[in-house]
Amino acid sequence: MLNDDLLILLILAAVAGFLLFRLRNVLGERTGFENPEEYARPVRESESEASGNGASNVVTMPNSPAVEDDSDIFSFTEIDTELGQTLKAMKAAEPGFDVRVFMDGARSAYEMLLMAYETGDKDTLRDYLADHVFALFAESIDARRAKDLSVDVRFVGIRAAEPVDAAYDAQTGVAKITVKYSAEIIMSARDGQGVVVEGDPSAVRRINDVWTYSRTLGVGDPNWTLIDTGG
Repeated sequence: MLNDDLLILLILAAVAGFLLFRLRNVLGERTGFENPEEYARPVRESESEASGNGASNVVTMPNSPAVEDDSDIFSFTEIDTELGQTLKAMKAAEPGFDVRVFMDGARSAYEMLLMAYETGDKDTLRDYLADHVFALFAESIDARRAKDLSVDVRFVGIRAAEPVDAAYDAQTGVAKITVKYSAEIIMSARDGQGVVVEGDPSAVRRINDVWTYSRTLGVGDPNWTLIDTGG
């Protein structure tokens, strides 16, 4: 009976030893000195390429799409308004178009053209005005000269200038922007005897104008033309 029990124990020990041997082959043997960080650290791209077939396990994320810069439009209006959408269409047609740059030019143009009109400088006006607008300005200048009036004008400054309307024809590329101005000038007109017959040489006068400029986008000429001075 004792011999039978001993034989059974030897058989069970042999089976346990065999299972332990197979388990070590599958899982590997840990000695207790392994660096846990060595098992947890991510595989570097160079290590991945050096192993096996050289394929990398690193996933390259696609670049984020470029964000359109409409800050120049937001400087004057909301993007979802009719004016904002029209200005955005102009930028799409001519990527170099910037509303802030246009408005800087519109402010300078207003002062230059207003002073040219008041002083009777037709040559300057002819370069920047549409033919029908130039004809109206020239007619008024000639009328003052016919009365022998001399005009003294000083430009004080622009209090406000903002785009209030815009139109763009994608077929022709013609763009139009209407700008509302509020400015201050000192202006007086004297007759042949030097008597002030219009304005006041010592008073600042507020003026408000609504001018519309036009230009064909996508062409070489960057100059805008004044096509309307009505409100």
